[in-house]
Amino acid sequence: MKLIRWCLLLIGISLGRGAIADSYSFASELERAGNSWQQGEPIPPQLLAYRPSYEKYSCFPNPDGTEMIFQGITNFALLREVMFLPHIDARVFSNAVNSALHAEGPTRFFQAVQANLDQKPQLGRGARIKALTKQSKVKHIVVDSLYITFADMPPADAGKVLEDIRSELQNGKKWHDVYWKFMEQYEFPYEQKLTDETVIKGKRTRVGNLGDFILAANNNPLFTYREEWMPKAHVKRLFAANVGDVLILWDKEDLSRFPDLKGKETGERQVLYQVREVYRGK
Repeated sequence: MKLIRWCLLLIGISLGRGAIADSYSFASELERAGNSWQQGEPIPPQLLAYRPSYEKYSCFPNPDGTEMIFQGITNFALLREVMFLPHIDARVFSNAVNSALHAEGPTRFFQAVQANLDQKPQLGRGARIKALTKQSKVKHIVVDSLYITFADMPPADAGKVLEDIRSELQNGKKWHDVYWKFMEQYEFPYEQKLTDETVIKGKRTRVGNLGDFILAANNNPLFTYREEWMPKAHVKRLFAANVGDVLILWDKEDLSRFPDLKGKETGERQVLYQVREVYRGK
């Protein structure tokens, strides 16, 4: 059965390259239109029509799916406008909310919700907007994170590097600049041999990027971004922190999803977080 599914997938890819190219072109244009949209202009109707981003047995997301397109839209004015449309598809609404929260952070997000309600109180009668108002009373935090695995660097050395990173961050240097400095400093070449004996050469870094996270105290999935792997002990420590705090915490990653690493690595690592924003709720 698995073989049949893979054959169907490969056939679909070979027969549908034109369609895939068209999907990417459509998605790119729609994302551009969304990010260039200005107040008073009509919203592109294709943005308001829900399309699934993931299909059963498919390895890759649909580029023109609603979730994929909204992930590329950072125009807060547009996202806010979509959120307050009264008859919008619930799935489009949820993607607009998630993208708006990620684009601007919880403080500005909830301020914008309240500002809209102050201007148009009738909007607050809908169940969805009531849910936003209720969520505005909940504490949210935003954190940036990086890590070093003990497979890439001995614990003592990893600890020293992370302390150097913490020192630079606490001295006021920007997260992006600090990360790129240490990422490049600890790059190393690597080779990977494919099944056809082709050798791919590239670079890796011992300072990995875990990205940014948004966490809600009530674990509401609509207002939580990329928390699925985070240990509860880390979440507890982060919610007790303040803006600008830098935490270095031990973690053991679950490597069951990576069978090629089983038996080679323990999954142990140190994770560094910087708290970017704390929204304490009303």
